[in-house]
Amino acid sequence: VKGIAIVVPDKALGPVIAEKAKAAKIPLVAVDDDIYYQDGTQVPYVGMNAHNIGARVGEELAKLYKADGWAGKEVRIASIEDRKADTCMQRNKGAEEAFLKAVPDFKPANILRVPYDNTMVNSIDVMTTTLTANPGVTNWIFYSCNDDGVLGAARALENAGYAADQGMGIGIDGSRACEAFGSGKPSAFRGTMWLNSANHGALAVKILLASIKDGTKLPV
Repeated sequence: VKGIAIVVPDKALGPVIAEKAKAAKIPLVAVDDDIYYQDGTQVPYVGMNAHNIGARVGEELAKLYKADGWAGKEVRIASIEDRKADTCMQRNKGAEEAFLKAVPDFKPANILRVPYDNTMVNSIDVMTTTLTANPGVTNWIFYSCNDDGVLGAARALENAGYAADQGMGIGIDGSRACEAFGSGKPSAFRGTMWLNSANHGALAVKILLASIKDGTKLPV
């Protein structure tokens, strides 16, 4: 093996993989999830800043919250979280911090943390349970690490009889945008942050090949 580009299934494996590659003197590039050597230094990485893209979501939701005049209404935020995925948690953390910064009078206690398994079907299920447990809430804001989490929440609101303008969520990755907007009906799915994930993989392979063939130093 002359080089490895990897998306780790579990970040806890990162140091083990990194040390094995280092010991064998095999160039290693991490894609989408950043990983680290045992001494804490980062493996060369190609991907986005998960916290920053989450922050863009929070900023846009804050604009919608203000534009729709939701201040004073019974509002809750559902942070739909895949807790096994650090990237997901970083995206949600960025969204939360940016929203609270833009809407400083919103009470953090009104943010509900809803675990899910990163699929739209499960997002519908867990959001439905959350709605049932909070019948007095009239308006819902939601964010997640991908479009599946957000569109699932929007579908749960619709199934529970809420109007589209009683919810607002912005996804990440663009994978469900056509499905959300293609029906022509109003939806609580208000938008998405589109990613070109194929570019991440292509760039990782490009810099890895440059390292192998030309001796180009891998960026960190």
